[in-house]
Amino acid sequence: MEIDQPGPATALNPGDAPGFLNRRGFGGVLVRARGAIVGQHRWMTPEEFNEVAGIVGAMVATLSIGLTSASGSILALTSDRSWTAFLVTAVAAILAFATRLNPLWLLVAGGCFGFAGIL
Repeated sequence: MEIDQPGPATALNPGDAPGFLNRRGFGGVLVRARGAIVGQHRWMTPEEFNEVAGIVGAMVATLSIGLTSASGSILALTSDRSWTAFLVTAVAAILAFATRLNPLWLLVAGGCFGFAGIL
């Protein structure tokens, strides 16, 4: 008696995705998806796939920036109890966006201001 073996896993097999994602990261999944969508099934041309991938990447970046900004706004509104604290938060936000200064230094500076009793 012979036991049926499952067929080869494809990029679109949902059961295969968690294990593959653990081994290769999102870039590996994108490569396999491209292989299935463009090469195997021919649902899109390579140019169409690249265009869609670029649009999705831009949307994810925009979403990430929006979530970070909203979280920072909520945190600032709930923690700034004085004009001095608000000013320090505003300066830290401007420095974080305008320079390549590590945000940890801004957190250290805020902690020092708080420890000194300025905030």
